[in-house]
Amino acid sequence: ARVETTTAWEGFGECDLVIAAMVENVAAKQPLFAEPAKVVRPDCVLASNTSAMPIWEVVGTATCPGRAIGQHCFTPVSRLTVVGV
Repeated sequence: ARVETTTAWEGFGECDLVIAAMVENVAAKQPLFAEPAKVVRPDCVLASNTSAMPIWEVVGTATCPGRAIGQHCFTPVSRLTVVGV
């Protein structure tokens, strides 16, 4: 009930976590990461889906590199092996 999706920036100032999920392209991700960094709280965590790019490349131009995380979702799950340590 607390998860919302949007295509607008209103309400981001109240978020604890923002996940930007889009195509694996640094040039496309950097501006998308920089925009919410301007409007979220200083303690908000910004996450991006990434499987091949280091997260520091994605957030390199944003004002929040210390609170950014990369997340990876395996697709398709039926074709990949997940190893836990």
